[in-house]
Parts: sequence; structure tokens; C-alpha cells
Amino acid sequence: ENIGNMIKDNVVKKYVLGFFLDSLSKFSPHNFLEGSSKKFTVKKRSLVETKKRLQKTEKLTSIQIKEFCFLYIILNNLNLFYQRIDLIEETNLFTKENVLIFDKIIESLKEGNYDNIEIDRQLLDQINDYANIKHIVQKNDKDENKVIEILNDIKQDLKTYNHELRIKELESKFAKDFNQNTFDEINRLKKKQNIN
Repeated sequence: ENIGNMIKDNVVKKYVLGFFLDSLSKFSPHNFLEGSSKKFTVKKRSLVETKKRLQKTEKLTSIQIKEFCFLYIILNNLNLFYQRIDLIEETNLFTKENVLIFDKIIESLKEGNYDNIEIDRQLLDQINDYANIKHIVQKNDKDENKVIEILNDIKQDLKTYNHELRIKELESKFAKDFNQNTFDEINRLKKKQNIN
């Protein structure tokens, strides 16, 4: 149980604890006394849904999950971001579908028509399913400062990822042309990344 409590991700924690409980159940008196007249209760496997969810999330990259978290926060606090659109406007997303959703949200917020944003139901379900931050956001949904703090943390992760992509691109370019300007840009981005 202590090992399970060290795991931060609740989905993974359930899966790991379920595995150990299944392993321990092999040594229960029920298994040793089969055929005996004594009755024992056997725990049912409770992790079928969790296993399915874990298998789906394994196919996603960490940046996709960050994007889902970012969109989840915005979609569940539209009134806040209508008033403070500056908090989200300059954010870069990387997944094609998420960029389209984000653009539609920004457009609706700018027009002031954010009550009925038309987003595909499947995409909304994905955001709700894979935003691993939703419980934290729901717990703090009355505290706008906390919501903004969480959003800023996610934005920082997205910004760092953007810098990493740009650095890789420039390093590839530098390997071909050995241009001093490219090298200086790489150094500038790396310093900026270390500061953040």
C-alpha cells in the first residue's frame, strides 16, 4: 500500500494496486482450501475500466495530454477567459485537432458568443477523458487565481515544448550550414529555456 501511495497518477496507482491485489489473491485461503466446505468472499476485478483508460492514454504523448488539460481549463471557465482572453491568446498548441478547437474557442470569446461553441462531441469527450487535471480544477473552480495558476503552469510546459522543437530544428539546420546566426539563436533559446 505504501508503494502505491508513492505513485502520483491516480490511474496508474489503481492499476498497480490492482495488480498486486490480484497477485496476493493467489495466496488467499480460498485458493488453498478449494473443495473445502468453508466459504470465502472473493474480490472481483475492479480495474477493467481503468485498464482500458490506461491503454488509451499510453497512445497519447505527454504534450497531447497537456493540450487536453489546457483546453479543459478554458472550456470549463469560459466566462473567466472571456474577461481575460489575454491569458490564453498567445499560446501555441501542436496537435491539429486541438489547434482547431483552440482557434474556435478564441474566435467565440472575441465575438462574445461563447455560450454555444460548436465543437465535435467526440473531441469534447476526448478532452474530458484525457485531461488528468480535471479533479484539481473542479476542486478549485471557485478560486479564479488558482485556476489561472494551474493554467500558467500548463502554458509554461507548452512553451518549453515549443522551445525544444525550435532548438531541434535549428540544431538540424546548423549541422548542415554551420551558420553563426543559427548557433547564436540556439544558444539564446537554450538560455531562455533554462531561465524558465
